Amino acid sequence: MITPEKRGTLRERYIDICYKRGALLCPSFATMRLGLVMGGTGVGQMDECCCCLWEHLTKREVQIAALVASGMSNEQVGRRLNLSAHTVSSHVEAAMHRLGAANRTELVARCYVEGLLDASTWPPSATGRRCVHTSPTTANSASV
Repeated sequence: MITPEKRGTLRERYIDICYKRGALLCPSFATMRLGLVMGGTGVGQMDECCCCLWEHLTKREVQIAALVASGMSNEQVGRRLNLSAHTVSSHVEAAMHRLGAANRTELVARCYVEGLLDASTWPPSATGRRCVHTSPTTANSASV
């Protein structure tokens, strides 16, 4: 059995090793991944308030990005989440801006690259990560 003290030490070591190898890991995400490695589910293990200095998508933006990735329109996403299509469009635009995406397709691609969406499941689902390491570009935001 791993004691809480040992778990904290393992977390610090894990983050340190990743950092030395050049990986940019949010400590909160590293904790969640370490939970998976140590036999946990990883679900609900991510800190609510991350201490990294990177941009973050909101939980709602990631949730909507996953539905967009499954091919849903704003209207379909709105019906699924009990939101108006306009509200969904606002969330999509905000996520596109944070990721520097010019359109919905690029938004989905960047979500996969950033590890926000799980590429091994269908329909797409959120990984629990919300940290964004790409710096937004000044690309024109396409109409959503």
